[in-house]
Amino acid sequence: IKSTKALNILTRSVEQEVKGARKIIKINRNDLRKTEVAGEIEIRNLRVTQQKLVIKNRIVGKIFQAELNPETILLPEGIGSHNEVNSLKWVLSVKGGEKRKIRYRYSVLVDI
Repeated sequence: IKSTKALNILTRSVEQEVKGARKIIKINRNDLRKTEVAGEIEIRNLRVTQQKLVIKNRIVGKIFQAELNPETILLPEGIGSHNEVNSLKWVLSVKGGEKRKIRYRYSVLVDI
């Protein structure tokens, strides 16, 4: 994720493969591993006033769960690839001193 230069808004993004979620599939004679990934974005407002934030994240893979209903745009970069490319955009208000988490999950195909 990209963060603004506002030093009083902290962000952290973490993604991890979901254990036991690997599957082998075949597409056009190619063996691919389908892996599930869980992601989390943490936002912390160090200001005393409420702030409206726009959070953008680019994901290579098929999104099947995203909290807080982000605007999702399928990007043309995924054409001709096994994986689609998506842009997610959340618009939310964070109260002064509040910490929020946004969770999402997606699957991605990886060459073996």
